[in-house]
Amino acid sequence: MSKSTVDDSLLKQLFDDMAFQDVKMTNGMFEVNGQPGENEDVIIQGFNSHLACIPSDFDGLVLYTFRYSCGVRLVRSDEVGDEDASPFFEVMGEFEASYLAQHEYEQPILDAFGRAEVGMQVWPYWREFVQSSANRMGIHELRIGSFPRPEVQA
Repeated sequence: MSKSTVDDSLLKQLFDDMAFQDVKMTNGMFEVNGQPGENEDVIIQGFNSHLACIPSDFDGLVLYTFRYSCGVRLVRSDEVGDEDASPFFEVMGEFEASYLAQHEYEQPILDAFGRAEVGMQVWPYWREFVQSSANRMGIHELRIGSFPRPEVQA
């Protein structure tokens, strides 16, 4: 994804204008494929990503629905970066976060907002889903920390 420069004053206006409404989980998956051996070298991989922003009219305001995806998996250390690796466990989730605004904004500024702010709203829901799913899978030591806040840029 290429990055372009966004006017800081426009970004500030967007942050001030957006009123958070809610978060909904739209898809979730967890899978267990065994447990690592006692001395097996493993690593936890994670990702989070702003996928899209869909604007719609809402009683004279603009309703922005941001789609966001998160995932975490446990793999052998020598399988890091291997898309075809068979993880010991994997948890994935997709969310929609909704905001109301008085103004319409261009896609680059919405993408910057999606990367910087939406993840913070989704993260508590994601953390709870991962931790409760991991506990149900018998993986009690997995903990997801606080949101890794990126720099605000487009």
